[in-house]
Amino acid sequence: MEDVSFNCIRMDEDFAAVAPEAVLIQRHRDVGGVPWNRNGFGNHDPGRARDVAPVQMDHFDCLYPIDLELFVSDLAGELPMDKAVFRLKGALPYMFRYERKLRESPLTIDFGNTPLTVNDVLNHVVHQLGHRWQATALQGGVILYEEDRQYPSAQRTYRCVCITDRR
Repeated sequence: MEDVSFNCIRMDEDFAAVAPEAVLIQRHRDVGGVPWNRNGFGNHDPGRARDVAPVQMDHFDCLYPIDLELFVSDLAGELPMDKAVFRLKGALPYMFRYERKLRESPLTIDFGNTPLTVNDVLNHVVHQLGHRWQATALQGGVILYEEDRQYPSAQRTYRCVCITDRR
């Protein structure tokens, strides 16, 4: 318990930093609310069970799905697999979870020197890991696990043998 601590800052309603947020919330409250309020947006992720839950059509992640054509600039040349997935996680503006055992993977992966999209990177990674691995682009993020599984809300599934679009 002596290693646990907590810090916070309390902001009054008239504090200048919260004024823009308060105005936005008030403005949209009468128009049906803001799309991210009570719509799955945020850090309330209960784990892998959320991955198999179907995403409703009005859910934030369905309305604003992830971009798989985004270029990833931090991946070039030959890298150990653990560094590659760690860098990918840091480069993405959305959630990317992967199996912990990749942290001890002896594999390396060569991304070349041409800028790659997330789609390209996931293709490279899955092909390097082999047929037992799967990357799945969900509406709100990407997961990479040693599995063969269908996800109801998958945008795209990457396997060593093929890519399946679910759009």
